[in-house]
Amino acid sequence: LSTGLGETWNLPSNGHKLYPSGSLTHPMIDGVIALVTAENVGPDEVSVIDIRVSPPAARFTDLPRPATRMQAKFSLRHCAAAAVTFRRVGTDELGEAILTRPDVVDLRERVKVVADPALGKQDADVELVLTSGRTLTTEVRGNRGTPAAPLDDDELSAKFRELVSPVLGAERAETLLNSCWNIEELPDVSALLAQTVPLDDA
Repeated sequence: LSTGLGETWNLPSNGHKLYPSGSLTHPMIDGVIALVTAENVGPDEVSVIDIRVSPPAARFTDLPRPATRMQAKFSLRHCAAAAVTFRRVGTDELGEAILTRPDVVDLRERVKVVADPALGKQDADVELVLTSGRTLTTEVRGNRGTPAAPLDDDELSAKFRELVSPVLGAERAETLLNSCWNIEELPDVSALLAQTVPLDDA
């Protein structure tokens, strides 16, 4: 247990989840958002979404008709439909209101998932077949948020605001975020912890 103690640090090897869904869905989400954004494709232009992922991803995250927020987090099909429709997958896109939206449900039914043993858990191949007959493809080898493809400061800050603002309020969330980015300037870590307490619990 003491090997490398004080010399080897594992913190830089950690990643940050960009999306609030199961990590095995992230490579596919990266690919879908990249395609629809780069080609400016609207959801009404997509007829089929073909996804190739690792066998574990296909096994654990291919829930075809999620009915709850928790199930949506582990549904490649819902995350793909949401990514096409909104060009993002955040907490709102996994909520019950979006799960039952007719346009999202319709698109979700046109997602095809294939397990490919050649792909790792951070990989995905995505193909969008458009109503025009065009086909758009991309390969993701290492999704964003992994040590190999770390998030930048703006992406981390945006995720922080999305998750913390509903709890603390926008102003207090911004204060806490600034403290996190400048923690070395705080006189004591207790000053940071005090900022994390919701007003109702203070």
